[in-house]
Amino acid sequence: MEPTWQDTIDSIVEWVADDRFAAKCGHIQGPAATAKGIKVPLAIWKTLRDQSPDVHVVHVLADFKRSHVVECRTELEAGSQAADGLDLSSLRNFTTLTYHEFVDLFRETLIETDPEFSAEFALAFSVAFAYIMSFDGASADGTMRVMTMSWENIHPFARELFRYCEVYQEFELPEINRGQARIMSSPEESIPLALKTIRDLYASKNPDFRHMTVTFMDFKIDRSEWGNYNITSTNDLEILYQAKDHINPWILAPDGLRTPRNLPASNLVYIIPSGSSEERRIFDLETRQVVAVTLKTSTSERKQQLSWMDRTECARSGVTVIMPNGFIEGENAELPRRLEVLNSQLSGFILALTEFVDWPSAYMALMLHNFRRLVEHHVVADMTRRLVLSQILNVEDTPLGFSLNLPKEAHRNFYRVLPLLKYDGRAAHFLCAPSSSSFVVLIKMQAAVMLMTSFSSLFAFDSTVIEEAVEEIVSFAGQSINGNFARFGSFWMAKGLMMLVTKHTPKEPQPMDILRLPELGLTIDIVGLGEARATFNAIFHEFLENGVAVAHDRDSADGCGNRKVTEAEFEEVSLHLARAYTHQRALVTWDTDTGEMLMTDQLSKQPLCFETDTDRFIAWADIIKADGLSVVGVYSYAGRDPSTGMTTIQDWTWIPQKVWSIWSHELEAASMVKVGSLRNFYRLVANEDEMSDVVDSR
Repeated sequence: MEPTWQDTIDSIVEWVADDRFAAKCGHIQGPAATAKGIKVPLAIWKTLRDQSPDVHVVHVLADFKRSHVVECRTELEAGSQAADGLDLSSLRNFTTLTYHEFVDLFRETLIETDPEFSAEFALAFSVAFAYIMSFDGASADGTMRVMTMSWENIHPFARELFRYCEVYQEFELPEINRGQARIMSSPEESIPLALKTIRDLYASKNPDFRHMTVTFMDFKIDRSEWGNYNITSTNDLEILYQAKDHINPWILAPDGLRTPRNLPASNLVYIIPSGSSEERRIFDLETRQVVAVTLKTSTSERKQQLSWMDRTECARSGVTVIMPNGFIEGENAELPRRLEVLNSQLSGFILALTEFVDWPSAYMALMLHNFRRLVEHHVVADMTRRLVLSQILNVEDTPLGFSLNLPKEAHRNFYRVLPLLKYDGRAAHFLCAPSSSSFVVLIKMQAAVMLMTSFSSLFAFDSTVIEEAVEEIVSFAGQSINGNFARFGSFWMAKGLMMLVTKHTPKEPQPMDILRLPELGLTIDIVGLGEARATFNAIFHEFLENGVAVAHDRDSADGCGNRKVTEAEFEEVSLHLARAYTHQRALVTWDTDTGEMLMTDQLSKQPLCFETDTDRFIAWADIIKADGLSVVGVYSYAGRDPSTGMTTIQDWTWIPQKVWSIWSHELEAASMVKVGSLRNFYRLVANEDEMSDVVDSR
């Protein structure tokens, strides 16, 4: 424990122990990168247990932190036992849970950490808030305290809700003396040269110095000159922790790093923050769709990037930070941070709330009301309306005003796979809708994983690829269980492309990030594909655990063998897809004079275009033969190029007109609305934090 924190810890303990009020809410703000998630909950518990042996502390945190926090806390506990005779068996009253586990199981006292407002956190917070607001100290014979903890001030949403509690208080842990890093400012375009000059200077003085570069800015340089290990994802960090030899890593982290551990020591560490993000999926106000766009980095994220000066084992005196001019000054000091739960995870969060329809109506309604009130442009109301119109939600007399529209026996399965699909509510509903056979369940399971993944990020096509290569890829894809339907859309094609990896992987396994097949003009992201397979395996296991029959697919005699999708099964899957993605319809037409393909988003009426060469493998002639020169499909992943301002879709799957007719009749019978009349009711405006080279004309 930091000595300077003890007075604050004592104040927190006094506040918690004061039993004049049954329920209290609070927030602890403390310096970043100080292991407070390990130290503070344990310090509070150790002090409280001396006053009340029955106290129970529950520390709730993100999944990626849990094992490290428990491991480090065990070491602290062992040290405390030796120092003051602490009986470790009494730690039965100290529980560490992930956000998701807490939703399933909560206790009497909660210490919450790092509110980043992912859907997982928002749900855990919602459950804690609803519980404490209905907590009756007299009947429970005890007290309840809920606290959040972060390196930032409490989030406005949490503060707004906590004010409804009987008692609310904020605490601040003082900063600790960590020395001074070398901080420099430079025009952004000059940063690579400044970094090289500084590193060359140090190298000339001591060429044996170990150095590490952590950059949130993607330089267009030869990275091999800057380090003998290039790390571009959180998973790659394991290289650093396991390395026994001298390494000088170049860590590119445009989307941020998620690791609970400090980076290993180096003699010199260089931190390069960035004022712009990589593509991030947001609720896009230009299309009212979830679209990946380039954003200005929020002030919160800028400070988080700077905190990496304290997230290595290197002293601050060995750290050099080179940041763009005005990095956290002027307007850059007040840029709000987007919440995942109100952007890419919004549909899943709303659907996840339906698991708690039996909770006290006043508190659940209050929470949802505050979400709507604190968010501009009617984002929550718009998404809720869509889920109702597309029959994913039922309007009912419940605390939320709606419930999940799936058979009761499918509910548990839905809520379990939702986190595995990163709270993509459409993909989860598509997957869990009742199917006619275990084989259809398998097809949908493979499809759901592709629907939540950027197709073009997994499979990149060379624009110069010859037609013979296209035919070879299509022919190979047709050998998968999707058979002749492989050319009718991205997720039907994906299975065959995944089989190419197995065919072309070297017999002797070797580590590789990508697989290049130049003769086919195809590059496959092996890391991303591995993550997709891991998600599939986790969903497969969850289905079996919940008693849902799933056919086995090994593209061999095991399981499905040579089994192929039939036309009836194709139409069944297409119908489920149309229901889930009703509001992401893309109309494709052809100019009768030029033959040019034109695409329009049916919800916003905004033009769309395909990601480069994504459409080359689609059997347009067969689709036109079936539906004419105006065809409609659905897409799940879109992005926007800041240089052109054009919204591109990275996948497209054809839905036959006869399937749309079936769904439209179902929809009209249920809500008196036809599919074709579903449209946007809100004004389209630019995103204030989006970075674009195109001047908005609206």
